[in-house]
Amino acid sequence: MSSTYRSSLVLLVLLNVVFIHITGAVELVWLLPLYILTATAVFTRPLRDNKIYRLIWNLGVLATFTVLVIDASTSGIAHLLEDGLILAVFCQVHLLNVLQKDQKPDLLFFNSFLIALVTSFFSQDLIYSLAFLVYALVFLVSIQLSNLSDQQHEIRTQVANAVLRDGIKRAVIVMGLTAMVFMFCPRDFDREGLVRDQMLWNRGPQQTADFSEEVRLGRSAQTTLSNRVAMEIHILQGAPHEIPQHWRGATLSMQNSQRWYVDSAQDYHELDERWRPTSGKWQRQGEMRSRVRVEYQKTEVRRLFNPLGSIELKVHPQNHPELAVPQSDGTVRYSGFNFPSKERPLLSYEVSIKEPNQQKVITRHPFQLEQYRRQDPKMESAAATELLSKALTGLDPKASEGELVERCRWYLSTSLDYLLPGERGSAENLSEFMSGEAGGHCEYFASALAVILRMRRIPCRMVTGYLAEEWNEDFSALIVRDKHAHAWLEVHDSETGWYTVDPSPPAALEGDNGDQSNLAAILAALEEWWKGVTQFDADSQGAFTVWLVNLPGNILAEFRLRPLRACGWVLLVLTIIYLRRRLRGGPPPELREYLRALRRAGLERRVEETPRELLARALTEEVRPEEMELLASATAAHETLRYRK
Repeated sequence: MSSTYRSSLVLLVLLNVVFIHITGAVELVWLLPLYILTATAVFTRPLRDNKIYRLIWNLGVLATFTVLVIDASTSGIAHLLEDGLILAVFCQVHLLNVLQKDQKPDLLFFNSFLIALVTSFFSQDLIYSLAFLVYALVFLVSIQLSNLSDQQHEIRTQVANAVLRDGIKRAVIVMGLTAMVFMFCPRDFDREGLVRDQMLWNRGPQQTADFSEEVRLGRSAQTTLSNRVAMEIHILQGAPHEIPQHWRGATLSMQNSQRWYVDSAQDYHELDERWRPTSGKWQRQGEMRSRVRVEYQKTEVRRLFNPLGSIELKVHPQNHPELAVPQSDGTVRYSGFNFPSKERPLLSYEVSIKEPNQQKVITRHPFQLEQYRRQDPKMESAAATELLSKALTGLDPKASEGELVERCRWYLSTSLDYLLPGERGSAENLSEFMSGEAGGHCEYFASALAVILRMRRIPCRMVTGYLAEEWNEDFSALIVRDKHAHAWLEVHDSETGWYTVDPSPPAALEGDNGDQSNLAAILAALEEWWKGVTQFDADSQGAFTVWLVNLPGNILAEFRLRPLRACGWVLLVLTIIYLRRRLRGGPPPELREYLRALRRAGLERRVEETPRELLARALTEEVRPEEMELLASATAAHETLRYRK
């Protein structure tokens, strides 16, 4: 068995462990020993004939299986996927470490394919796709090397290298054909697949973090954080630190034990100052502190996001301002998402923000605050009562309402764990989160704070929108991505009106929303590009076709408008081609003549044949005399070139 073949098997199993790792379903503490055992399998080959060594590995499989069964019996089906993946990949490592010289690796290949197939349901991002490209190549080459090892006890290095080169060529051809089919036959994403989403993940289908007009408090699906840009906020007046971080999309004042939602009757008893239409824009009272231009990057638009202190909102004329409908709570609905994407220009609008602490308090009847104090009795559980008691421990009984709110916010932020939906240890319901038995995401933090504040008769409402914290120096703009979707509270004060209260831990938010390094920015750009590839549908095909048709005209326009830069690109491409040819070199004339003679004679070279052996074989086949003479002359010239001193 050649070293190339052994290395290919090790790399194959190592990629299986990587697949499991990428899914995020298994913690690193389980995978780290498997990485080590796989990498050291090259050095354990002399021990595989030892019965004690094989017995230890078999007992290890049984012990692992027992531990996973015990875990499943105590946690139910909550971690069934994790346990199954651990057992599958551990069996792969076991097979690799006990595979003897005279045994075929058919089971190892079969299990490897199953692991790749199953994990593909849970990971469609760029990293997994790159790993799968390497895996496809290694898998094909390993099978070819396995077949050769049945014919030869020891594979010579040159034979293994030839198979490796052949495998790479075949893999590249297959991938190229797949890309062509993918481009000309885009997928229909509306058609239901063979496997239902509910079967793909024990907590429900995977979802991507994004803005929502409703908050559901049941167990959530595993959530991925997308770097896709939702908005760019360009500062027209003011400084970056003067722009509010919390950009509101919807206020949710109604609740039950399962969800928060918008009050359909809020127009009749809101406490916010209403927008007034004036000359194509909407205004409210206040002295302007800063002004920004928001460029919305997504195709579906239902809300125009703006901060709590917005006093003016102006939609640019090309975006049909009549489609924007300001709400009495200060949020703005937009119905332009029904326009076809090709007909809709980039959505752009301007927002003016007033000086802080200028909130105008609207005086209404007391009953109008009741909807913000009203609470589903099911929410006031024993866990909520205990949480409120712990939060107020040590607080002066004469403390003001504002001090009480801040104390509760601080306690939640520092005492409860922040976990994304679907992560191990995340809460199944709000009571479990408030008891501290499990962690939760921003919606759980906001819900828990709202519950204990309403228990103290403090009016509050949940708000969903985005956090704008990522400043990009190159664009001089705040970048808001899908992963920056957030939920927080607004609390009503009788003197100052509504103000923002965010109970989510700052460290968790900074980890998701901090400035990106150069490497992170490159990876984010690659992720966005790869999503464009994987989400290639009929609309994308049409846009690509238009780009392809316009490409010659765009190139000519580039030469006309920026001749120096265009010539620079051409020079760079020609330089790369020249250097590539110089580094590779070309075959000498004698070898080219020899290959030409083989083609004319209709003969194919065999890896194990020398030129002289091939010439002898040609004498036994039907080769015309003139072609035989040419082949003999070319063989002699080739031998002289190859073996001359």
